[in-house]
Amino acid sequence: MPLRDVLITISNQTTGGKYWASSYPMRDLNGDYKEESYSVPVYKVFISGTDAKGNKIVKSWAALRFMPYWNDPRKPVKSYKTRGFVVSGLNHFPKQATRNYIRGYTIHNTYSEYNGAIQLKGNFLIHAGPKTIADMGWGGAGCVEIVGNFNDFKKDILKLADCNMSDLHAGMEQVAKAGKLFVELLQVATPVVKPDGHFY
Repeated sequence: MPLRDVLITISNQTTGGKYWASSYPMRDLNGDYKEESYSVPVYKVFISGTDAKGNKIVKSWAALRFMPYWNDPRKPVKSYKTRGFVVSGLNHFPKQATRNYIRGYTIHNTYSEYNGAIQLKGNFLIHAGPKTIADMGWGGAGCVEIVGNFNDFKKDILKLADCNMSDLHAGMEQVAKAGKLFVELLQVATPVVKPDGHFY
């Protein structure tokens, strides 16, 4: 049986919840030996496809799509035009197939038991995030971080794609390389950080 198309939509709808994030990779920006925290919005994510009978199926998730990032002016990452503190994340990405699943990707900003990432473009990825929004202190540099069990997120994709491989990494690679995995980020304005640490 041929694989079915699956679409991951990172929406512009917030869940109403807030997540307390840390700046990555510098957690103490003002040098007072205390880690600053920033309240970032949590966005709804939808995985959509069809079942064997052609019925539309939608799975709901949540993600962090804008995070505080410190682009060190002394050694800046050149892909960011802004130096110093950046609210990082893509505010729009048109629907297109992604053919690259990175099985060896590991989380850099903290520990996570979930590996692997779906490439959006360049270094912008979809990967594991905190298990719950109460799991504070994650950082990021513009990637979309899925809240919850990232293995279950991948299982939802594989089930909708009708890929029955038990190895999640191999299954994700198969679906992506077949051109059956699509991604999109719906348009939203990049939040602004207020002095109280909230993103608006």
